[in-house]
Amino acid sequence: MEICEVVVVEGKKDVARVKQAVAAECIATNGHAISPATWRRLTVAYRRCGLIIFTDPDWAGNRIRQRLNEQFPAARQAHLPQRQARTAGGIGIQYASAEDIRRALLGARCVAPPAGAEPEAPLYRYDDLVNWRLAATGQAEQRRRQLAERLSLAPGNAKFFLRQINKYRIDRRQIEAGLVSLAEN
Repeated sequence: MEICEVVVVEGKKDVARVKQAVAAECIATNGHAISPATWRRLTVAYRRCGLIIFTDPDWAGNRIRQRLNEQFPAARQAHLPQRQARTAGGIGIQYASAEDIRRALLGARCVAPPAGAEPEAPLYRYDDLVNWRLAATGQAEQRRRQLAERLSLAPGNAKFFLRQINKYRIDRRQIEAGLVSLAEN
């Protein structure tokens, strides 16, 4: 499988693991200390062919993702659930299977609306989460985590989940199909 965009990861081991899974150009940020030269490479890649931000599913990875999103708002976002990137050695893309990496990259989504587009009203409200038992119940956290994985979203609390499904404009049918699959398990 070939990826057209440049995949942005945190370290050299992540680059090696992504390249084992897909044919893609990768750039490593080397953690939080993104050098001026790396920022220039990222800017050129963003303008040339686009970026997929694919950071580790941990606190540090989320902070790096936020910094990258500030500079590159139209970059696509790929997420990997922690359980797919965890070993006794830690959490990271480098520990994920090739199949999980391919699935995450195929599910990458764009955050920013097209240039000049009017901001759209949110599709969903907190009441929707309550109706779907994704908030205000004992099983809500587990259900949100499982649904986020099925929708290739980052896991999080109800407010974060709601923000994501609105930001990515996730189709209601996709959410409801995911909810049906949760009920079947």
